[in-house]
Amino acid sequence: MAKTSTNSDRPESVFQLRRPQSRSNTQPADETSTRRAFDKISARESAIEKTRMFMENMIGMWEASRGQKRPDTGDPFTQSDIVQGTLPKILEIAEHDIPLANVLDLSDVILHAEGPGAANGTPWLKSINWLTGTAYRNINALIATTMDLHGADGKAISRHIDLRLSGIAPGSLWIGMKIEPPENGLLPIDDHNPLEVILEQVSKLPEAIRFIDEEQVLPGINEIFPDPAMRDAELHALYRLTPSGNQHGIHTVNISTQAYSSAALGNRERVVLKNSLDKPKGVKKHGTFIGKVREADLDKTRIHLREVQNVGTIRCVIPEMTAEKSHLGKQVRVNGYYETDANDRPRLLYVEDMTPVGQENLKF
Repeated sequence: MAKTSTNSDRPESVFQLRRPQSRSNTQPADETSTRRAFDKISARESAIEKTRMFMENMIGMWEASRGQKRPDTGDPFTQSDIVQGTLPKILEIAEHDIPLANVLDLSDVILHAEGPGAANGTPWLKSINWLTGTAYRNINALIATTMDLHGADGKAISRHIDLRLSGIAPGSLWIGMKIEPPENGLLPIDDHNPLEVILEQVSKLPEAIRFIDEEQVLPGINEIFPDPAMRDAELHALYRLTPSGNQHGIHTVNISTQAYSSAALGNRERVVLKNSLDKPKGVKKHGTFIGKVREADLDKTRIHLREVQNVGTIRCVIPEMTAEKSHLGKQVRVNGYYETDANDRPRLLYVEDMTPVGQENLKF
């Protein structure tokens, strides 16, 4: 079982941090194939070293060619002859390798899109718009959910988090995103750094993809996400980041972060994710909880039930949710099956009925 640093009796506003965990041998791939090596040189340094190699080779060729004659003309080799043979490689590094290196080195999240809209040096504008817009909306939503589930005002924080485009590179279509904290000190201050909490959750996106099998999300994902509420939020973010069909000129999106190497999202992953989110498995406990609805996402059929006694916040799943059923801002009583974290604290509830306190039940 994966360990968790969550403390069931901690105040809800205290952030518990963990470094990204490597996976056990019961998981679908070994650590060397998923973790990016922090002890290797940066991508930019690698590109510069590659350039240096070609330049040194060019100088060596010039030294070796002195006094030699060209076999085709019989004329002595010139400096232009030597440069002409190496220049295309150096231009390739300048035009492709270094822009891509900047994306890889400076970004918290890297998206690599594939498809007809990203297949050459002049990608479709609608492909760029879809990729950047989808990335912004869903990374921002994941940030809001992460903070909300840790007891902070996630929506307010996400509005002030600075999501920056750290680079665009050719070779299909690469974009990088950098997550910068707000300058006005909006993030809560305590013994832990909430920005690290955000970066940790975002960094796990490619790792979560590796648990998407042919027909299901593998149970081993619970070792990476011992908090079922955060697992649900992460899978929802992946579902929304997955292209649907080819209408935007993109059929596959590969995601990588500074902690984990690239993993792909395509049509198969979209189908498996939807089935997993719509039809949860292995939920056995049943209970009733009273709290206040603070967040409601009608599109994702999720609400956050806050101020639950001895629990804090519970993420609730409500099928076919409407504005009426969400009861945003109201005190409600909910019944249903739920999942707990490693400390047996309820965190993810599949709602059967919801009762605004003092009113009749709404069945689901």
